[in-house]
Amino acid sequence: MKVLFASGGTGGHILPIVAVKQELEKIGQERNIPMEFLLVGYVDDTAKSLLESYNIPYKSVYAGKIRRYFSFDNFLDIFKAIGGLIAAQWYIWKFMPDITFGKGGYASVPGVLISWLYQIPTLIHESDSVPGLANKFLSRFASVVAVGFPKVAAVFGEKKTSIVGNMTHPDIMNGSREDAKALFELTMEKPILLIVGGSQGAHIINQVIWSILPRLTDIVEIIHIVGKNDTLEASKVKKSLTGSEERLYHYVGFLNDEMKHAYAAADLVISRAGASSIADICLTRKPSILVPITVDAGQQRSNAYEMAKIGASLVLEEPNFTPHIVIDKIEELLRQPNIMQSMSEKTIQFASPDAAARIAEQLVVLAK
Repeated sequence: MKVLFASGGTGGHILPIVAVKQELEKIGQERNIPMEFLLVGYVDDTAKSLLESYNIPYKSVYAGKIRRYFSFDNFLDIFKAIGGLIAAQWYIWKFMPDITFGKGGYASVPGVLISWLYQIPTLIHESDSVPGLANKFLSRFASVVAVGFPKVAAVFGEKKTSIVGNMTHPDIMNGSREDAKALFELTMEKPILLIVGGSQGAHIINQVIWSILPRLTDIVEIIHIVGKNDTLEASKVKKSLTGSEERLYHYVGFLNDEMKHAYAAADLVISRAGASSIADICLTRKPSILVPITVDAGQQRSNAYEMAKIGASLVLEEPNFTPHIVIDKIEELLRQPNIMQSMSEKTIQFASPDAAARIAEQLVVLAK
């Protein structure tokens, strides 16, 4: 069975593909179905690293991107997108898959469109609580639209929609506090605060956290995922701390397999509100403060408030993510362990540990 993945962009799109690939491999072993994989889409360096780590062959093609603001790049991307479609047609013709899985985002457009052209059954997945432009467009060419949030099903129509939840790191629930202690050199003397800015980091979040580190280390020990672009600045910040502060601050640029241990150790999470990040939080049952990005047409903001609606998270929008408010919210939660416990328990409403397995099964059925 040949499976085409139509996706790309950042780690947030690639990790769910990894989860589905692993579930397909399990099915292949159980039912004696040979599996072959190829990803077609535009991928950044983080995504390339992940694909190579999990042995997923890929062909990089440019998809074009529609920006929700005026930019001459919108016009240039029309021609780049045409070139991407031609390249995708060639790669897909050579591979000729039995089934296509599109993971949303503009990078999935060439793979899904060309699959439709070749009459290849296609399943696409919408992970956000507000559908993206790409999936809205591609839904008319897909055989099935799987969704992460139940409220989105109405957008695509009941006939072709399947509610499966969201996928994330394949083994995110299997972390260990002891492994985290060794990996990050944790003292475990204070509650652990995990700060996650998505696969690329979040400079705005990083700057606020760095500005209050002396005060933060009075109340928590910190695991800070700063993103690859901010590791040099994080190193300088760490060196500027006193000895007692420095031993409570642990930064990394990016985590892959080790992410499960960071979540296992965390008592509280500050995070962006991408669908993969929220899936991590829900599957590991962590109370959280969500800081949605402001330039993604509202998907993260909607995701964050869906979590707040069920009492699983607090939301701090970027204008309110200020040193004083951040410290106040962290202290407020730490003073109320019963509230944190309640937030943790309510994450189960959006936890879908079998999402990847359900999608894999649907792909096998569609391919027959």
